[in-house]
This record gives sequence, C-alpha cells and structure tokens, in this order.
Amino acid sequence: MILYVILILALSAALFEGWEIYSKRKRIKKLKKELQSNKCKGNGLLVIAEKLLGWYSSKNKLYYRLSRAGNPKYIGTTPAHFYAAKLFLTVFCAFFIGKSGMPLFLYGIGGFFIPDILIWLGGKKRQERILNELPEMIDFLKKSLASGIQMPEAFASLTMRVKGPLQEEVIRLSAHYNLTMDLEGTLNEFSKRVELDAVDNMILALKQGEHTGKVKTLLGQQSEMLKTSLQHDQKKSTQNQANLLPLVSVLMVVNILVLVAAPLAIKFMGNSFFN
Repeated sequence: MILYVILILALSAALFEGWEIYSKRKRIKKLKKELQSNKCKGNGLLVIAEKLLGWYSSKNKLYYRLSRAGNPKYIGTTPAHFYAAKLFLTVFCAFFIGKSGMPLFLYGIGGFFIPDILIWLGGKKRQERILNELPEMIDFLKKSLASGIQMPEAFASLTMRVKGPLQEEVIRLSAHYNLTMDLEGTLNEFSKRVELDAVDNMILALKQGEHTGKVKTLLGQQSEMLKTSLQHDQKKSTQNQANLLPLVSVLMVVNILVLVAAPLAIKFMGNSFFN
C-alpha cells in the first residue's frame, strides 16, 4: 500500500514538473513570435499610416503607451494600427460628421485624438487593476526568494498566483528573463510597460536585495506600504461616496418635484384660472 502511495506521489510530481516545463517553453515561444512580429513592418494601409504619422510620437514611446493599455484590438495592437486608426477616424469624423466648413475641421481634430483618449483611459484602468494585484505578487516573491527558490522558478510560479493584466505582464516577464537571463534589463522592461511607482519600488527592492541579501525585508516593507496605501484609498473613496449620498438624495427629491409636482401645479393653476 505504501509503495503505491509513493508511486502515485512520484508520478504526480513528474507530471507537475513536465507541465511546468511545457508551460515555460510555450510562454518563451509566444514571446519569440511576438518579438518577431513587432519587427515586421506590415503592409498596405498600416505602412502608409505609420509613414504619414511617424512625426506624431516616437515609436518606442508609443509602444509602451500601447502596452500600458493592454494593446487593444483595432486601435492599439501595434503602433501602425494606432496610426491607421487615427487616419481613419480623422477622415470619417471630418467628412461624414462635420461634412464641410468649420465643423469639418473641428470634427477632424476630434477624430484624430479619439485613439489617444481611448488608450489613455484603457491604460489608467489597467494600471488600477495591476495595482490591486501587486501586493499578492510582492508577498509571493518575498516568500519564494526567502525560501531559496531561484528567480526564474519564482517568476514561473508567480504566473499561477496572480490574475488579470498583471498575469499577462508576469508571463511576459518570466519569458523575457528566460530568454535573456538579464534580470536588470527584464525588470526595467517590466517597469516601462506598467509605469507605476509601486512597481518601480518593488524592482528597486529586488535589485538591492540581490546585492545586499535583504530581499525578504525590503519586499516585506514594500508590501506593507502598498497595502496601507490601497486601504487608505479605498477608505477615502468610501467616505466620498458617503458624503455624496445626501446630495444625491436631495437632487432626486428636486427632480421628482420638477417632473411631477410642477406639471400638476401648472395644470391646477390653469384650471383654476379658467374657472
């Protein structure tokens, strides 16, 4: 009986290790394919749009802006798609909505900046989701590194512990590190893609901990500070909602009076007047 239990445990461990290796290779392959696709210039409208609007923003800077928004389809998959979306929306808003004269010019300008607004809003929302998941990432890295697990294994295991946009970035982080084995360069790339002060502080703690050996202490302090900050923001948001509640109630009463009581009063006064 004991022999069977040992055999089952050994097979389970072997299957788990095999799955980890398969997942890691799959992530690396995906990253290689993505890096190669980023080098391709594309064709047709995308090339034309990129050449016409290349002056608008440096390609490297725009690349990270789109990354922070999660590379949304149609308007931000690549810089070329972003430029093509700007051209299309400019022409559409100008000629089909503005039609002629000054409205044509104004609507054209509005259409030109629509992709920028969408990318900015998407980036802010994605950063908020990443920030909420970040304490889990810091706590896991602190425990993993303190227990002697190496950085590649810690990053690979971390992909299963976080979710949402942060999971996407951690998968990329793990694959990039396995490809290059350059920890500093990988962390810097991660920081540029996310662009959050909390992430920069975490990366600084990882770099300092690598040299000083105090990674557990530094990450622990970073985790506590971040949790305190998130709790404070949540409490402040709750207080603001509570303060707005009386005002909303008053506005609802006023709205009811305007929509219901006022017409009744006018009708009553009219009938009284004619009588």
